[in-house]
Amino acid sequence: MQTAFFLEKTGAERLCQHILGLDSGILYAGICSVAGEDIASAFKPSASLIIGTAPKLTKAYREGVNAVVSSFKQVEPFLGELLEITASYKKLKIMIIHLGETTNAVAVLVTTKELDSGNVTFQVSKVTRNFVGSLS
Repeated sequence: MQTAFFLEKTGAERLCQHILGLDSGILYAGICSVAGEDIASAFKPSASLIIGTAPKLTKAYREGVNAVVSSFKQVEPFLGELLEITASYKKLKIMIIHLGETTNAVAVLVTTKELDSGNVTFQVSKVTRNFVGSLS
């Protein structure tokens, strides 16, 4: 699979920082290919206390993103394009937002439990479209 043309490291880092600024409930934002290749990430200082930064966690996150996205994309022919996958835990919410077929990438967010998933998905999609458009 090819990595999105706009997702060079510095651009993806800027996009992650921008996503963090969308809502105070977003603690971590990462961009990775749908194959699980980590491209960039950013987090608020409080995030490391809540979710940790252990290398095993990063490896598990990459493998998990790859497995989950692959699994959900299998039903696209029947249900249409994958937009968002949300998992709610006791204290946090993890969101995987597909950034579109042209990007071949996903945004992975760790958020507070109370965050409105639909609103954040819309905002991230809009920011990504604008970001891609500004590079064309």
